Amino acid sequence: MVVIYAMDTETGLTIPANQTPDVVCWTGSDGTTADGPFTPDTLAGKLEECLRRKVVTAWANGVFDFGCLVKTCPESISTIFALYREGLVYDVLIAEQLAAIGEGTLGRDPRTGQPIRSEQGKQTSAYSLHFVSSLHLGQDEAKHSGFWRKRYRLLRDVPIAKWLPDAVEYPREDALKTAQTALAQLELFASGRYRNYHDLAAQAETAWCLRLGSIWGLRTDPERVSILEGYVKDARAEVDRRLQALGFLRTDGTQDQAAIKRAVVRAYAPDAGRCEVCRGTGKTPTGKNGNAVTCVNCDGTGLELTPDVPRTETGKVSKDRDTLLESDHQDLIDLSESEVVKVDDTYLPELRKGVRDPICPRPNVLVESGRVSYSGLVQLMPRRITWPKGFEPPKEHDFGVRGCFKARPGYYYVSVDYAALELCTLAQVCLWVVGHSEMAQAINESGDPGLLHTRFAASLVGKSVDEVLALLAKKDPAAKGWRQAAKAANFGFPGGMGSAKLVLAKRKRSEGETIGRSGRIYPGIRFCIALGGDPECGTQLVTKWRGRDYPPLCKRCVEIVENDLRPGYFRQWSEMKPYFAWVTSCVETQGGIACLSPSDYVDGAPLVDRYRGGVDFCSAANNGFQALASDLAKASYRAATREAYLDRESALWGSRFPVFAHDEIFGEVPQSRAHEAAHRLADLMISEGGRYTPDVRLDAKPALSIYWLKEAEARYDEGGRLIPWDL
Repeated sequence: MVVIYAMDTETGLTIPANQTPDVVCWTGSDGTTADGPFTPDTLAGKLEECLRRKVVTAWANGVFDFGCLVKTCPESISTIFALYREGLVYDVLIAEQLAAIGEGTLGRDPRTGQPIRSEQGKQTSAYSLHFVSSLHLGQDEAKHSGFWRKRYRLLRDVPIAKWLPDAVEYPREDALKTAQTALAQLELFASGRYRNYHDLAAQAETAWCLRLGSIWGLRTDPERVSILEGYVKDARAEVDRRLQALGFLRTDGTQDQAAIKRAVVRAYAPDAGRCEVCRGTGKTPTGKNGNAVTCVNCDGTGLELTPDVPRTETGKVSKDRDTLLESDHQDLIDLSESEVVKVDDTYLPELRKGVRDPICPRPNVLVESGRVSYSGLVQLMPRRITWPKGFEPPKEHDFGVRGCFKARPGYYYVSVDYAALELCTLAQVCLWVVGHSEMAQAINESGDPGLLHTRFAASLVGKSVDEVLALLAKKDPAAKGWRQAAKAANFGFPGGMGSAKLVLAKRKRSEGETIGRSGRIYPGIRFCIALGGDPECGTQLVTKWRGRDYPPLCKRCVEIVENDLRPGYFRQWSEMKPYFAWVTSCVETQGGIACLSPSDYVDGAPLVDRYRGGVDFCSAANNGFQALASDLAKASYRAATREAYLDRESALWGSRFPVFAHDEIFGEVPQSRAHEAAHRLADLMISEGGRYTPDVRLDAKPALSIYWLKEAEARYDEGGRLIPWDL
C-alpha cells in the first residue's frame, strides 16, 4: 500500500515580475485529517523527512509550490529533484491526465463527455483540483472561504496563531481534498480501472523541469522590438488603407464579412447569378416580425452559391486563409497575407512585456500523444512575417517576432534538435512490431536521418542518390522540389494522411515556397510543379476528393500525390503497410494503441510505457512514433535540467532551458563555457535518447546564437570552438 502525505502551500499572487511569490504557509494531510497551517521555514525540513521515510508526497500542481519554495530556500532544490527521481511526488492533476489519455477522454469530463469547465463555468483544457476532486469525491461546492484565496500575502507577517478561523481552514481543506483525491485515484489504478500510473513519475518530473524553465523565461531586446514596431505600424496603416479601399474593412477597424464572402463567390464562380430567394439583397424577412435577417440560401452574399464555391462544414461560404490564398484573386490573397495585423495586435504587446520582465512560457506537460504544448506566444510564434509589397524591411531588420528575443548578458542561446526524430522513432517502432525497417537500415548506414528524403526523392525521379545530392549541392531548383515533395510524404503518410489532406497541409508558407514558370511564388509545396513539371499550380481546382469536402485544392497536385507520390512511398519503405496493419489491428481489437518503451524488455519485446485509448486510425498511426519521440525527448530534457541545476562539474551547470519544443531543447548557456555546454547538451541528448531507440542511430547538432534564430546552425572559429551563428 502506498503511503501518501498530501501537501499544499498558500502564497502571494503571481505577477509578470514575480512568478514565484513567497510561501506564507503550508498544510498537510494523510487523507483522514489535516495538519497545519505551518510556517514556511519548516517546509523544506518536512520534504527531507518524506524523502528519508520514502513517503509519497501528493500535490495538485506541486511544481508551483516547489518553485516558490526554491526561491526562498535554494538548497531545497536537491531534495525536490531526489523526491522526483525516487517516485515520491504524486500529482493528482497529472495522474488524472494520464488516466484520461488511457480512456481517450483527455480534456473532457468523463461524466458528460463535454469539455472541462472551470469553477467559474468557463470551458478550459486545464485540470484543476476543483475538477479532479469533484470526479472522485463528489465535492462540487465552493471552498470554505473564497475570501482568503488571493489574500494570503496579507497574512505573511501575522503569526498563524492570530489568523481568523476561516483563514486557517481554507488551506487545510485543500490538503485534505488533495489527499483524498490521490487515495481515490490510487485505488482505481490498483484495480485496473485507471491506466498509465507507471508513467506518472516521468511526467511529473518533466513538469517540474518545465516549471524551472518557465520561471527563468525569455527576454526581448528593446532596440529590436522598437524597430519591429515601427515597420509593423507603417505596414498596418497600408494594409488597413488597402482593405478599406476594397470594402473589406470598415472605418471602425472591423471587417465586413459579407463583402469578403461576396468576393470569394465572385473569385470561384465568376458567372454566379443573383440569389433567387433574397433577390440579391442578402437579406430575407423573418416570419415573426418581418425584420430582415441574413439569407440562409446565399449566406448573405446575394449571389447564387454554385458547387464551385468553397463552403464550411455548416454550409456557409468559406473565408479561411486557404480559401483566400487559393482564390487567384489578388485582393483576397492580400487579405490572407495581412499578417502584420496579427503581429500588431497579438505579438507586439507580448514582446514589449519581455523588455521589462521575463516572458514566462506556459507549458502543459501532456497532450494525447505525450508531447508538451504551450499556450501563448511560444506556441503560436510565426517563423517569418509576410509584409505587404513596398513595406518590406531591409534584410538586417527582417528578423520577425522570434528575432526580437535576445540572450541575457553573459549568456548565449543554445539550440539542439534531433534530426528527423520521428522518422527515427518510426523506424524503431517498425523494428519492434513489424520485424524489419528499411528506414532503420538507411539511417544506420548514413548516420543522417535527413538522407531518407533524398533517397526517396531519387527513387521518385529515377536518379541515383549521388546524382540528386550533386544537384542539391548546386542549389538546383528542380532537385529542391523533388526533395521537398519526398520530405512531405515521409512526414505526412506515416500518420495515415490522405492525398488531399497532404496537399492542403503542405501548401502553407511555413513549408517553404514553390516558383511557377511565370515567376509567381506559391507558398508551400506545389506537387504539380515539383513532381509533375506543370508551369503553374491551381489551373483546375476541386473542393471534394474521395467523398470528402476540402477547401479549394489544385486537382493536379492531388492526382500526382495519389497516383505517384503515395504508391512510390510504399514501394520505398516496405515496412509501412505491415505497420498500418498493426495499427488497424490495435484500433479494431483494443480501441486504442500502446505507447512502446524500451526501458525494460520482456523476452526481447518492449513494454507498454503508456496506453492511449479512444483513437481513430490516423491518431493511432501518428501515436505509434510520436509517443516514443516525446518520451525520448522528455528524458533528455530531464537529464539536461538535472545537470544544469545539480551538477557543478557539468558544463551545463548554470544553463537554463525555458523552451522544450518536441524535438528541440532551447535555452541559455553561460558564455564562458558555451562551446562545452552546447556539445554536452548534444551528447546528452544522443546518449539519453539512444536508450529509447536502441536499434536506430540518432543525430543532434548544437548551435549558438545571440538572438533566437530558427535558422541558426553550428559555426566554429579558427580554433574549432563553437561560436554564435549571428556573431
